Amino acid sequence: QGQFIGTVFDVLDPTPESGLAQRLLQLDLGPFYTTVDGEPQSKYYLDERRRHCYVPLAEPILHDYDTYTNTITLDPPPGLLDLDFIYEPPPAIIRGFLPPPRGVKDEVRTF
Repeated sequence: QGQFIGTVFDVLDPTPESGLAQRLLQLDLGPFYTTVDGEPQSKYYLDERRRHCYVPLAEPILHDYDTYTNTITLDPPPGLLDLDFIYEPPPAIIRGFLPPPRGVKDEVRTF
């Protein structure tokens, strides 16, 4: 019986634009404990940022996918899960205001 690693955040497919050779699972490893800068190592606090890592969907690593329990059994090589990074969501892109509906005059409104 293994241990819980994290949850699948995304599956990245190989495309000519991505340059990937095979599919990757992006795993959310959850929050982590870290130290405050300049403090002794014994003082840890919970950092709410999310750690993620990529795991190749390859035969030696992916052992089983149970559709009933919706779990994936992995056997990652040593050090693979240490290649984690802090996930920063992309900024929201606002492209502009929507045009007014048909039949409504285009007028300036103040609030």
